[in-house]
Amino acid sequence: MTTEIKSNDKIDAMNQSEVRTYLRGLHNDKESGFTLFLNDGFYAETGVTPDQALRKFINGELGFTVKDLKEVAKARKFPLAGMVLPAVGGSTPKADTKPAHAPSPAPTKPAPTTREDILKTLLEGVSRAEVEDICNQIVQDRIPAGLPEKKIILKDGKKIKEITGATHRVFEKAAVILGSGEDLYFYGPAGTGKTELGRQLADAIGLDFYFTSKISAEHHFLGYQDAKGEYKETAFFKAFTKGGLFLFDELDASNPNVLTRLNAALSNRVFDFPHGNFKAHKDFVCLGAGNTDMKGATREYNGRQQQDSALSDRFIFLAVDYDQKLELQLASQWKEGEKAAKRVQSIRAAVKKLKIRLTVSMRATLKLAKLVELGMLWASAEEATVWKGLDSETIRKIEAEVKASN
Repeated sequence: MTTEIKSNDKIDAMNQSEVRTYLRGLHNDKESGFTLFLNDGFYAETGVTPDQALRKFINGELGFTVKDLKEVAKARKFPLAGMVLPAVGGSTPKADTKPAHAPSPAPTKPAPTTREDILKTLLEGVSRAEVEDICNQIVQDRIPAGLPEKKIILKDGKKIKEITGATHRVFEKAAVILGSGEDLYFYGPAGTGKTELGRQLADAIGLDFYFTSKISAEHHFLGYQDAKGEYKETAFFKAFTKGGLFLFDELDASNPNVLTRLNAALSNRVFDFPHGNFKAHKDFVCLGAGNTDMKGATREYNGRQQQDSALSDRFIFLAVDYDQKLELQLASQWKEGEKAAKRVQSIRAAVKKLKIRLTVSMRATLKLAKLVELGMLWASAEEATVWKGLDSETIRKIEAEVKASN
């Protein structure tokens, strides 16, 4: 019985396993007309038979993606040099009149051997958008990870600085917000570079940088007067009265009752410190950073607290997720940096898909690359920086997902 020819929308909905099973069915069904015929030069160079070549393609051994497999499934042909298969869009899978294994005409050019050359033959009938996606990916693969980029920083509509180097993709947007005098709250997974981004932003908009982390008591940011009546100032006091960018890290892990004291400072720009009331400096801006949206603990970040809505209303919110390009740039300082970045990124994607509670941050990438550079075996470095004592069964599931995705 002839294998049922699936519609394109059904093929698009297939996962990796399903599309490969579908292609195998077409290949094994002699009435489907799904055959492979390559010129003799290809066989001589690769040392494989037609059936072996097609099986290797279907099994993912030739380096093609699931998207490539789907294009072949839609066309019901594998258009390498000399292939004879049914035309695209036919209502029945009739084989062409040319014998499937007839001698091919002498090739006018060498048989394709590289992935890029072979991929070119797969583009018949592919839309312009798909071709552009492929071209963009090839260009991105060819650009060095550490290629410097220039960013123009504006304040009050005027150019104040030009930044060259690795920055997060939200950098320019954040610089515009802070440069306009608005307070900003970064939120996103651990290890996305939020703290370093704060330092870069302070430099970009020409402000001194001040920092504090999670607080549980007022004096941590208000300061206090000692037994002699002398005021002990804090980083917040300096930024508020002298001007500067104040980074309040781990804001969502702080005591919400204490943080309500910030409301007046951020909205009215006046604050009552232990030794008197002070007006905010014209160049004071507050940058908060946390792992949640201030609405309380999550599955991954169960130590976070729900903050007062009046406080969250004082901030402009900006999500800061992992920036893979920045990760590659930062990791490129080590010999195995690019390999480490791509390995960690694939694990991170698998963890997210499987909904496993494991933080795989950019810190893991940088530490992995560094340890390998210092001579540690790759497996040992990965155990220490990525897996961190995770049980072997869960690691096996993650590795299986990584392999399937690749």
